[in-house]
Amino acid sequence: MSKINFDFNKDYGKLNYVAQRADYAQLYAILYNYFFDRALEVFKWDGLPPEIKPEYIEYALFNFGQCVFGKRKGSNITGLPDKYINADNYIALPCNGAYYYNFYGQPVKWRAYGIGYNQQYTVLDSVLIRNTYTRTPSIIMIGEYVNRMVDCLLACDVNINTAKTPFAVYGDKSSISTIQSFVNSKKRNDFALVVDKDAIGSKKLERIDLDVEYKADKFWTMFNNYKSLIFEMLGINTLAVEKKERLITDEANANNEAIDFNIGAMLKQRQDACKAINDMFGLQVSVSLRYPQEVKDNERDIPIDE
Repeated sequence: MSKINFDFNKDYGKLNYVAQRADYAQLYAILYNYFFDRALEVFKWDGLPPEIKPEYIEYALFNFGQCVFGKRKGSNITGLPDKYINADNYIALPCNGAYYYNFYGQPVKWRAYGIGYNQQYTVLDSVLIRNTYTRTPSIIMIGEYVNRMVDCLLACDVNINTAKTPFAVYGDKSSISTIQSFVNSKKRNDFALVVDKDAIGSKKLERIDLDVEYKADKFWTMFNNYKSLIFEMLGINTLAVEKKERLITDEANANNEAIDFNIGAMLKQRQDACKAINDMFGLQVSVSLRYPQEVKDNERDIPIDE
């Protein structure tokens, strides 16, 4: 991105737009990290080589949909002594696409890449771990709903700020600075005291009352609905902590079934990859759900306050 030079006095509008986009990007980053941190806890990996941490695999699957597991190739590019990297016999890195397919459209050749690492692998010397059968990244599945969550948060801010100042102030050009000072003071929750030496006689600021309906609670409900949907897609059960009324058994069962379908598809791909890894490299890698669904029907009818 090219550097943008601003003249604050002339280009305040442009600067304000960039600031707004920065707020949007920051909110998206906060929510992305929130969901990614929780997605890392869904699956429990055992038997991995010491140099491979479970988060390496889940990072690749969450963001790229596929992860290459194989023996390390190439030289030491870390700048550290060789003993630092010599113990790293295996790699688990994102896959930079897949090319060359068999008769059934299944990939047989791909590239593993990381910082300073870009090596070709095939089905003969590595295993391609899939997030789903179609190798869809989790971020693709939930990204649209994260965007909508950000929109809900921004809509809450707009509605709340409008409710704080439920009227419009207008005047001629000479009153612009006075009006702007008033508006800015309200944004800072300050009481506006504006001195105008010309504010005598009949000269005054006019105002128009606005019919502002408070809707921030509705936007917040939408925010939480999107949050629940994302958790469901990631295989995380949040029904019990979101319902204020007594849970209905059939509703809880339906929610659990939806979660089981979603998480089951991702778990199977990981388990199939574990079998292929163990067969190829003689390891004892396994994966399971860290928090399996074990809520009993009679437990679902307990009120939240208990």
